[in-house]
Amino acid sequence: LCDSSKPILTAYASSYSLPKDYRPGDLDRAILSPSKAVTILCADTFGDLNCDDPFLRIKTRVSRSNFGHVPPPSLFWTARFAFSSSRVVVEAPYDPKLEFLFFGEEIAMSARLWTHKWDFFNPTKVLAYHLGSRAHRHWFREVQTSPEQLQREKAAKHRVCGLLGIAWPTGSFHAAPPDPYGLGTARSLAEYESFIGVNFGAQTSTENSKNGGLSADVFPPQWAEESRERLMQAAQVNDVESWAGKGTAGRVLPPSGLASESHGVKKGPQSSQDVEKTRQISHLRIQALKAQLQSAIEHASDTHVLELELSHAFSAVGRTEAADVGGARVVDAYRHALQHAEAAQDSATAESEADASWRAATAQASAAALCGLCRFGEAKSILKEALNFATAAMTLKCDGAIEQLACDIVESIHTAHEQTDDRQGLEGFVRGLQALLHALHQLVGEEPASAMPIIAADEKVPDDCGVNLEPRARLLERIVLICIATGRERDAEVAKRVFMEFRLARESSNTRRLLGMLQSAGNFLDL
Repeated sequence: LCDSSKPILTAYASSYSLPKDYRPGDLDRAILSPSKAVTILCADTFGDLNCDDPFLRIKTRVSRSNFGHVPPPSLFWTARFAFSSSRVVVEAPYDPKLEFLFFGEEIAMSARLWTHKWDFFNPTKVLAYHLGSRAHRHWFREVQTSPEQLQREKAAKHRVCGLLGIAWPTGSFHAAPPDPYGLGTARSLAEYESFIGVNFGAQTSTENSKNGGLSADVFPPQWAEESRERLMQAAQVNDVESWAGKGTAGRVLPPSGLASESHGVKKGPQSSQDVEKTRQISHLRIQALKAQLQSAIEHASDTHVLELELSHAFSAVGRTEAADVGGARVVDAYRHALQHAEAAQDSATAESEADASWRAATAQASAAALCGLCRFGEAKSILKEALNFATAAMTLKCDGAIEQLACDIVESIHTAHEQTDDRQGLEGFVRGLQALLHALHQLVGEEPASAMPIIAADEKVPDDCGVNLEPRARLLERIVLICIATGRERDAEVAKRVFMEFRLARESSNTRRLLGMLQSAGNFLDL
């Protein structure tokens, strides 16, 4: 199928992950990516912000086509997956002088192989899986500590500069490697630059090179790819070992430029004035509620609703303090929140005890406080009750308040498991989420099912993401995220049906943006 006498099938492998508590020798607990989409090698940027080298970076983009199962030509080669005749290691063997080289290896090998008349082709199906996280292994940077090792890396970079005929950032030129580690003679380096649409010396690249030599229509919109990349970078800020290697947590700072962002709206830090204003408003609310509570006690009136409101108010203080100074103030606020949630349950009237929405609300208040206290195991147990009660309440009567409550519960489920990297625990909530979706579907009424929408390459970024988002849309969004996070294909099917069965999920800005990001990762493409 590959029109070449010397073909190489090459692409980035798909991904798999391991639980944080996995240890070498444990039973296989790998979670394979459910994506069936193939990835395409594309030109990215040159060098980095520190000007450590002038080399072209190669990135991978998810394709929306299987190309009729005929491997399309590829512009580049990657070491992550490369299948060919063994002649390749004779004609273009690895250069043993490229010690400690990270960036530069793949573009150097691409040029060497192509000029030796090897042709690159992209697979049309997922063939392998790669563990991208470094949390379970040490990285070579951790052992590259001596000046001599650093000098060997610099010499390797100079050697690649000589191979590609480009200057080092300081303007110096260096000798090309001798045979058999240099370029081939069957085709020239200039011909390779023309083929891929890149000028190594001028550090320019064409749109064709950024599309891997393929039509832009086979890729998701650029905003979806960029949003997903920012989310991944934000996750790295809180998971140092995933990129810096095993045992580096607390010892390494994240690279500059990594900043936290939700998939909807960029979150900037609050000013100290805003934090103080929020703090004052919360404390005024608590004082007012305490006065009402005292009055209710003196008049022997029901206190359970006021206790619940106080729990909410103290949780709000906990969130404010956690975003500002943290420490003892956070713990104190959430302890008070838990005490008032328990008091609300203990003082509830018989009528409230029989009300599913009340039971859901008090369980959610307790779970939110427990999450704030990092007592996640207890929170998860309570959240199962909360979810069941919320579903029952929605079945009996549904209004905006109950939808908001259900949204808060699902948000807490997502948070509790995200904070503990507990994908397996999320699996236990999927059936409850399906019941909640069924109740919501009954509420919405009959809507004609739709085929899975595909976010077109030229679709503009959805407007107003995260702005005044109604509870129902956010609820659907969180359910999708949880079902995707388990990593199980059958749970992904639940998420998929959300888009197919709820018109709101197909039209809301946030859920549509989420769908674009999911498809940019190869999900929901029916390949």
